[in-house]
Amino acid sequence: MDIVAGVLLVIWIVLIALGLPGLVTIRQLRPPRNSMDPLAGESVDETLPRISIIVAARNEERGIGEGLRSLLRLEYPAMEIIAVNDRSTDRTGEIMREVEQEVAQAGASSGGNAPQLRVIDITDLPRGWLGKNHALYHGSQHATGEWLLFTDADIVFNPQALTIAVKHALHYKLDHLALTPNMRINSLLLRALVMFFMFNLMLFFMPQYARFSWSPAHMGVGAFNLIRKQVYEAIGTHEVIRMRPDDDLRLGRQVKLHGFRQDFAIADQLLSVEWYASVGEMIRGLEKNSLAPFEYRIWFLVGGLIPLLAFYLLPFIGPLISWGLAHTLFSINFVLCLVYFTMHGKFYPMWFVYFLLWPVTVPIFLYAIGRAAILTWLRGGIEWRDTRYSLAELKQK
Repeated sequence: MDIVAGVLLVIWIVLIALGLPGLVTIRQLRPPRNSMDPLAGESVDETLPRISIIVAARNEERGIGEGLRSLLRLEYPAMEIIAVNDRSTDRTGEIMREVEQEVAQAGASSGGNAPQLRVIDITDLPRGWLGKNHALYHGSQHATGEWLLFTDADIVFNPQALTIAVKHALHYKLDHLALTPNMRINSLLLRALVMFFMFNLMLFFMPQYARFSWSPAHMGVGAFNLIRKQVYEAIGTHEVIRMRPDDDLRLGRQVKLHGFRQDFAIADQLLSVEWYASVGEMIRGLEKNSLAPFEYRIWFLVGGLIPLLAFYLLPFIGPLISWGLAHTLFSINFVLCLVYFTMHGKFYPMWFVYFLLWPVTVPIFLYAIGRAAILTWLRGGIEWRDTRYSLAELKQK
């Protein structure tokens, strides 16, 4: 038991030593506190670049209306919105057209000053493409902006969000900016699960270092991927990640691999989304991309679940089942976990409650990952938005 506790302690010390400095300095974008703030919406510079906002939706009738209308309320001087209806079988396309008509009427009454919204319908999926990736790529081909913003259909934007993000990108001379939104969740258990998911992301991917050229860390976020159009074309567009269900993360990886400047920031006061409506929906949602970061090595992932379970739970249960040196080492492990989680959780209310729920959320989360791996193996691929993709297709480079 002493050896187990000692090895675990070394692992946590290494991870914290690597990740904590970045967490301390991670950037957070928020609405300006006063009109003198350089990011204040009142000081919008008319020379800001033209932005093409591209949103793809398939069967998103629950959130597409609110999402599009929040985009139309953005306080930005030069933008266009390209909404791509990707083979929807529900009311998504109809709602898009309704909003498009509202914009047309508003433009007529205001002398043409309303934001531009164009709806594009996709009826067929070309072979060798995932639906969302193809839809985003298709939308980019119609874009006229200097920058592209890829976003999800259900994201709700603060009116100042785009101005603040673009000014941040220009100030730091970025080529790509990824922002993470606030998750609107009513269930305590679901919030704890999402919090643990985000903690894993920060612990193992370390996106807090994405802005440093010396670090291989990278990040992309489906809610907000802002990228220069020239850079998007230089990295090969979505064509080079056309079969990746983790397309947002892979887009960020391509940016970093090609030597362009990238940043990742917290934007919980600028963007919000109801990511999942229930624990069951989250478990089903993880089916599509849990294996992608592991290059679909199913048994490699499944074999790592038990060590991960021990890695996360032993700091909690170790002090209760051990004595002597092992008890001391496990207790130090617990304190280190708490310190790291505190630095991550400082952006979220009730973070301490989520930490105490680890003995519940860790088994559920790892069950979801294991379930996704086994289902992918049994099905020979994944099912996403009513479309099946084989493992052979998904492994294409």
